[in-house]
Amino acid sequence: MRALFFLFLVVAELLVTNVFAQQVRVITCTEQDWAGGIAGHSGANYTFTIEFTGYTQEPQPLAIWIGSDVFQLTTGDSTTLGNTSIQQLAKGKKMRVKITVGTFHDEYADRYELLWGGQQKKEPPKPPIAFNGKALLVYAYRGQTKYLEIKKIMDMLPRMDLP
Repeated sequence: MRALFFLFLVVAELLVTNVFAQQVRVITCTEQDWAGGIAGHSGANYTFTIEFTGYTQEPQPLAIWIGSDVFQLTTGDSTTLGNTSIQQLAKGKKMRVKITVGTFHDEYADRYELLWGGQQKKEPPKPPIAFNGKALLVYAYRGQTKYLEIKKIMDMLPRMDLP
């Protein structure tokens, strides 16, 4: 009888862990470097499609970190803030969001600072947790902050050289 009860507990644990577990996974992840437009300007455009499954309430994506660059996200069907956008592709048990962000670098920025002077360099913000991957997604679920480290880029698109 004890063995049967133990077996029941093991099967129940496996079902809860594998069938009803909350999962977050990266469906697609692309990067496309760019340069040009104005001399010394460059950056990269990133697109992430993230799927949340098994959640009883929809998670809220808050921010995405790429290196020391942080991009604040808002939710809704589609929101664009500067070079950042988030679009909800699916709702319900399998919620999917598409996050698009773009980094920007100006190799002459230090020179401008020297010419116009007076402004000290700001220390870049630090992510809430250390991560070694390409990006860190910060999201909220039931009042708790959670993290998904995106280890690598799945698809590197050809570089864009702008005139």
